[in-house]
Amino acid sequence: MYKIFFGLVCMCVFLFGLFPNDASAALRQRESAIPLKEVYNPKHDASDILLPMPCGAQMAFRIVGVPARGFLHEFETSFGTDQSDRVEEHGYYERPYTAALSGAFSVNDVPAPWRKHLPDHQTDYFYYLIGKYAATSFQWRAVMENWCPPDGQSLTRDDALPKTDISWFEAQDFARKYTEWLLQNAPEALPKFAGDSRNTGFLRLPLETEWEYAARGGHAVSMEDLSHFNPLPLDDYAVFRPEGSSIAPTRKEPIGTKKANPLGIYDMQGNVAEMVLNPFSFSIGGRLNGAGGGFTFKGGSYRSNETGIHPGRREEMAYYFIDGVTRRNDVGLRLVVSGIKTPGGERPASLAEEWKRIGEGEESRLLNQGKNPLEEIDRIIEHQTSTAYEKELNQLRDLLKDNNIALERYNNSAAAGSILSSLYMIEALKSYAIRRQMALTNITNLELELPIIDERKKQREAMLGQLTKNQTAERQRVDQLLQQDNEAQQQIAAEIEVFRNNEAALRRSLLAATAFYRDKIDENLNYPAEMMSRHVQERRREYGKTDDVHSRNMIIALDIYEGHVRARRAGEIAKLTRINILKDILPERFMQGLSEK
Repeated sequence: MYKIFFGLVCMCVFLFGLFPNDASAALRQRESAIPLKEVYNPKHDASDILLPMPCGAQMAFRIVGVPARGFLHEFETSFGTDQSDRVEEHGYYERPYTAALSGAFSVNDVPAPWRKHLPDHQTDYFYYLIGKYAATSFQWRAVMENWCPPDGQSLTRDDALPKTDISWFEAQDFARKYTEWLLQNAPEALPKFAGDSRNTGFLRLPLETEWEYAARGGHAVSMEDLSHFNPLPLDDYAVFRPEGSSIAPTRKEPIGTKKANPLGIYDMQGNVAEMVLNPFSFSIGGRLNGAGGGFTFKGGSYRSNETGIHPGRREEMAYYFIDGVTRRNDVGLRLVVSGIKTPGGERPASLAEEWKRIGEGEESRLLNQGKNPLEEIDRIIEHQTSTAYEKELNQLRDLLKDNNIALERYNNSAAAGSILSSLYMIEALKSYAIRRQMALTNITNLELELPIIDERKKQREAMLGQLTKNQTAERQRVDQLLQQDNEAQQQIAAEIEVFRNNEAALRRSLLAATAFYRDKIDENLNYPAEMMSRHVQERRREYGKTDDVHSRNMIIALDIYEGHVRARRAGEIAKLTRINILKDILPERFMQGLSEK
């Protein structure tokens, strides 16, 4: 029997040796075969936007909403990172900088079937789409080589890997060819512009701001989470090289191997880095330097450490080296769907109407600054008879309008900051009150110990009076206990004094902070009520995105703040004394010993 079995094994080995490209290759292929969806959307979700591709495949996208009040407005926030491991040598690479972002599509431009996937308060956002995954090797071949697997040939793990070893120019060409394929084969799949029968959405590499905003969670997270991005544990979300790990990744992984970020997007950190559209610029003094260099890539790869995969990390790569165009085997791409800013249809009229409003209203100045200078110039122009002089006045008006637009942005930023600082002042008042209450509680508890020690001392003094002079040892023991009681009393008295001083300092700080908070309420009057109300509602929506202790506390603080603002705008000053403000914020037990003095 053994000889027969051994003979069969030898025959199999012989046969596989004779036909290595047939039997053994076919066996390996069957073992590694994967279904088609694994190469373009292995983690399907009902909110995915799926655009068709050659070979019956698709490319999955996620909608990203950018908060903005209009076509000529934008969302301004901080990009980059202060968590770099190369600050001393290359601090100018990725220091935090402020930049603006918006989207190409309004809610009216988004195809009707997609609208159910938009965030709440849809008209407060503008939109773009970003790839749910990096483009895979299969998707690349399907578009660039018009390749589909022959009948009977299965797809493998390699087809599901992110495409790398491509130049920035080839990535641009991939976006172009895929757009052209869609226009020829499925033009209805791309978003259009309301009322415009000519222009269409198109695919391109993302702007750095688009990429980073989406990587941080975009509209799906609060402003605090957007600014302090920190998904934990990180290795649940990214393929990278952990610090101190004895086993580090040695190669890239198929798309969707790890968890998705809050927007439902995969692998924006680690696995393979991704090219963006912008050239690289240094980050200095809170903004990007004016000189553009090579192309920028983001997100780090499986070779990167933890700081190397932070969304704010910025890397530069030359478009060319001395031996030709640049490619890397750990850098790939992810596409966005965007569009032009000035399409036809409904957009021109909307832009014109918005341009008339922007920089012309109350938000472009503080309310106590008097008349709008644009109105004065309009009055002068209306009565002007000299054509040359009227032209100069119109030029001056344009300059003032630009200045008013900048002031409008500044005032909105200042108003939002005033509201946020007011909310944190409410939290600070609670903290002062809690610490003060702890000091009062400690004083009460210590004071309760003093009568106990007094009673114990009386008992020991009575005991001492009953002992004779011959009972020396007993008298010494009692004297020692009395001395310990005296020392305990002194120690307690000293601790009480410390807590009383601490309580007094906290009481002064509490009242002073309340006065500062009241000044912030007064500051609200400097801005139009409608503008302040809009910012309050924006904060309420932001905190409503997450259900944690901090967000719930901030919503409570918003309710308190709104009540105080209403009282101030109504002239109900009596409701806004320091004590009345504290009564609105603090539980009754924390009000002990507080007065206006």
